[in-house]
Amino acid sequence: MGNSVYELVFYFAMGAILVCIPVVTIGPAQAGFTYVLKKFAGEEHAFLWGDFKEHALSNARQSIFICLIDLVVVLVIGIAINFYFGISTESIFFTAITFLIILLFLFFLMMHMYMYPMLITFRLSIKQIYQNAFIFSIIRFFPNLGVLTLCFILSALPLLLFPTVGMLLFFFITMSTIGLITNFYISPILKKYMMDDVS
Repeated sequence: MGNSVYELVFYFAMGAILVCIPVVTIGPAQAGFTYVLKKFAGEEHAFLWGDFKEHALSNARQSIFICLIDLVVVLVIGIAINFYFGISTESIFFTAITFLIILLFLFFLMMHMYMYPMLITFRLSIKQIYQNAFIFSIIRFFPNLGVLTLCFILSALPLLLFPTVGMLLFFFITMSTIGLITNFYISPILKKYMMDDVS
């Protein structure tokens, strides 16, 4: 029973990271949410509902496409991790495959810290968004890892210590806090590497 509870908390925390960084959520809503948080992170004025609606609609097509791709990728990675983790004790080969899949998933998480900020800031194709996000996941690996770790702690710690309060915090505070952290971290990087004046 104890293991089941901790397993549930772990997967819920991972789900929090996937939503807030983001990886998988409703595409247009995430685009609008990211734009508002980007403005707040840059200490700029934003009309909460107006800006959310405008950028959710203007980025609807690409964000839905990204969302569908991510759903497929997360499903495949989840099945692969579950399968190989179950047999990884049988040989070093399967252990290595499990480690490789987890590493790929880690890069996948890092890529998605950049994808929606790029989507709402630049006119890029889906291919260019994924390509640039992959490059940033490599060249900024250790800082990205630090931000991911912080996001995981913010998601998991309240759930482990105070599960009920942690769930309430997740919906009302944690999501926005993690979104602000990632946008505060990402915006200067996009400004430095992609253009001199990020709008």
